[in-house]
Amino acid sequence: MEQVQETTRGDRAAAVRTGGSRAGRGRRSLPWALVLGLASCIGGGAGAGGSGPGEDPGGGAGFEVPLSGEERSGAAQPAQPVAFGLPFAAGALADAVEVEFETSAEVRLPGESRVLSRHADGSVRWLLVELIAPPMAAGSALTGTLRPRGPKLTLSGALTVSPASGSTPLTVRNEHLTLRSSAAPGTLFELEGEVSGGLSAPAGFALETAAGVLTPQGAGELGVETQTELSVSLLRQDELVDAGGRPVARLSTRVTVWRGSSAVRVEHSLDLLRGSHAIESWDLVLPLAAPGVQSRIVDTDGSLETVSGDFDRRQVDQATLRRDGIDETGRLPGVVAFDGTLVGARNFWQLNPSALRRAGDTLHLELCPAVDGRREALDAGFGRTQELWIQVGPEADLRDPAAVALGLEAPLYLHADAAWYCGSEVLGPLAPALAGDHTELEELLAQSTDLLFWRRDLAPDWNYGLQHFGDFFDRANGVAYWGAQQQEYDPAWIILQQFMRTGDPDYLQPGLETAWHYADVDVSWYGGAFQHRATSNHVRSQMAKIVGATLRGRWESWGQYDGSVSNAFDWVAETYHSGFAAKVHKWILPEQSRGASGEEEIALLFCIVGLFEVNTIGESVVPQEGDTLYDLAVLFSQQPEMQALGYHDPDAQFADFFGFYGGDWDNFPSFHVDDLPVPQERHSGGHSLIQGVVLAHLLTGSPRLREVALSFGRHEVDEVAPWAIDAIVSNREYTSEYLQMRDLGWTVVDLLSVAELTEEMPGEEQLHADALSAAADCVATILETPVERYASSIQAGLVLEGLVHWDRRTAAPAARAYLHDLARTWAATQYDWAAHAFRYKSYGTTEAYRGMTGLVILGLCYSETLEHDPALYATLVDAWANLPASTSYAKAYSMTYRGAARAMAYVRNFPPPSP
Repeated sequence: MEQVQETTRGDRAAAVRTGGSRAGRGRRSLPWALVLGLASCIGGGAGAGGSGPGEDPGGGAGFEVPLSGEERSGAAQPAQPVAFGLPFAAGALADAVEVEFETSAEVRLPGESRVLSRHADGSVRWLLVELIAPPMAAGSALTGTLRPRGPKLTLSGALTVSPASGSTPLTVRNEHLTLRSSAAPGTLFELEGEVSGGLSAPAGFALETAAGVLTPQGAGELGVETQTELSVSLLRQDELVDAGGRPVARLSTRVTVWRGSSAVRVEHSLDLLRGSHAIESWDLVLPLAAPGVQSRIVDTDGSLETVSGDFDRRQVDQATLRRDGIDETGRLPGVVAFDGTLVGARNFWQLNPSALRRAGDTLHLELCPAVDGRREALDAGFGRTQELWIQVGPEADLRDPAAVALGLEAPLYLHADAAWYCGSEVLGPLAPALAGDHTELEELLAQSTDLLFWRRDLAPDWNYGLQHFGDFFDRANGVAYWGAQQQEYDPAWIILQQFMRTGDPDYLQPGLETAWHYADVDVSWYGGAFQHRATSNHVRSQMAKIVGATLRGRWESWGQYDGSVSNAFDWVAETYHSGFAAKVHKWILPEQSRGASGEEEIALLFCIVGLFEVNTIGESVVPQEGDTLYDLAVLFSQQPEMQALGYHDPDAQFADFFGFYGGDWDNFPSFHVDDLPVPQERHSGGHSLIQGVVLAHLLTGSPRLREVALSFGRHEVDEVAPWAIDAIVSNREYTSEYLQMRDLGWTVVDLLSVAELTEEMPGEEQLHADALSAAADCVATILETPVERYASSIQAGLVLEGLVHWDRRTAAPAARAYLHDLARTWAATQYDWAAHAFRYKSYGTTEAYRGMTGLVILGLCYSETLEHDPALYATLVDAWANLPASTSYAKAYSMTYRGAARAMAYVRNFPPPSP
């Protein structure tokens, strides 16, 4: 057995203190390997004794990467597959190579790799490495060096993939198990242990709603998604239809098998495509092969409970376990062992409601069961992924289920040090955390990260459950922000950058969890985006439906009524005007392309017109400070125009709303998916970020995260960018309003992130070209917009960030000149020297915030780096010195530190200020 160094986090030498404290996580410190290697990181050189990401010491494919990982579960873990992404500087590595990991105990472990993204010259930008890590003692550390595989080192064991042929299913075999695809509707795969364990029949799934069971449309079947000599990952996607035959949901199932491993990983993703659904049950069904009479279940305290016969264990809320019908305090880990088979689900209790149920020889993993008649109400755009591990054969019987449960919640992450990540410059210049440099910023940033999760965990009811796990909750800003604060300004991006610039794994897992929440819960299936007013907009949407029903009645009473979609547009054109009807038609076109029926188009049309009326009347509705959503609903109901349109009683007219979603006016449900009928009216266009998800994919190789990012990119190209350009041009040319330019700034950042992900990647060429073209259109619109029209520092900061990305890619003279103009104008006119921060709005009386500085600082630094300007420099020095702040508020955290780590890389090269 491979021996690994046993250590604790306290044993690591601390050069500078970069972290605050948080219960259960301890203090952050910089490992000595990081300190020794950081100096060379600035120049892109070697780190901690290895060759840097920009070097090629061996000629061709030579590199040496120092790697480390910690056993963080507190229980000994067996050999396990791990995968991690590594960045490389442009030109350093031509293609994927066979690799080996030589541990500090001089044991050589063979591994494989594949390319996740490439530089513009075709060389590797990010490489995914996978290997089987050795057994690890509780709390131990694993260190060593990754390099191209040397001679006489080969992978042991067997892994064969036999494609489907005729009636023979796709089959994957290794020395422990055989897995076969199953094409029958409602089934997934067969699994047979070579010695014992597995399944007696194909694994199945079922999705039941209050309106009935959603059935698969046709027969899906597993196919190879990715394959190396070490592993094969299979993908199956099932479109589910309702009773009317309309596709309303998708189940995606990914199954991974490794050479030499008796474990199978299953990732099961649910995405709702259209409509709103009350979920009764999302069930994974595992018919067990000879499981024996007894089951060993990990109990709420981590101990083992041995049960004979059937059992039913349900997590009914975040703190309550229902054990065979009896409630008690506790949390269900979701790990159970049988003869020859062990099943474990990651984050199982955090999905609450969830359940483990045995019925004879069948195990049911219920991922969203109804509890006491309460169903989970989900809207179109919701998604969630559940990770499940199945182990078969004698090794399953030897595993301690309690240790498995701990390991699932704290998996092993192998990673490089900060010198390697920073030296690659794949994110542009990224400043490493240097001993003794910017200590206040490092301290406050680390403390703020801890406080962010401390604040999240203060309200567990809002942070656990199918829709809420990983959420940030906020009621502080009134009705506009009531509910889920979610991912505004992309905290995952900042946290994962912190991991890369410190090498500290304390940042890695929470950063990944935050990115997963965004990818699964906050990004709709067609691309969608962060929607931080989704909760209050549900109130507005309900009012729009009520008003729309009245308007539909007027159409149906129209003398020219014939019931057709075109006739409904004719009514809108006559009642309002032809331009408005044309705009409504443009809003409905995307739903037409997604297969909306004629009746669905009509229903959407009148919801849109109803929203127009609500928005128009809402111009005279002014909520007072401290008003609740109920106060807002009452204010609208008191308007004579709303009463004439059928809305007059929020208690009665929201009864069906609460009947479907649960809660009441005093306990209003929170939402992640905004259901306003006009996507452009959702408060998302200016807050739509995908960088954290992209970076999480590149650090882990998760195909689900890539799938989300590519879907997001297509949506940005097809819908977000054109609408953003149209809105800016219309307001710029036909009004004197100050402009919300962040819609273009964010979009450029997003599109270039997707372009980097897809660059030189097979099968993604069209999206890459389209993303660059759409980004160019956005930049062209920006260049035509006077900087004096920008509404606020948010708008200026996010356009500056987009232009920084654009300039690094193109160095286009016109865009660079505009960047300089915007940076210098903002520094000269919008900086509050008394407050040492940038003002929020560019007009009128307004406060100054550090968060505003955090958004503009990157663009100011970049402009100054390209071309010195004394006035800009003076402002920049003062703003940078006064930037650091301690905050536990997700929005303020993300604004303040969004550009800090990259700005610091430029600040370090500035000359000292004149006395």
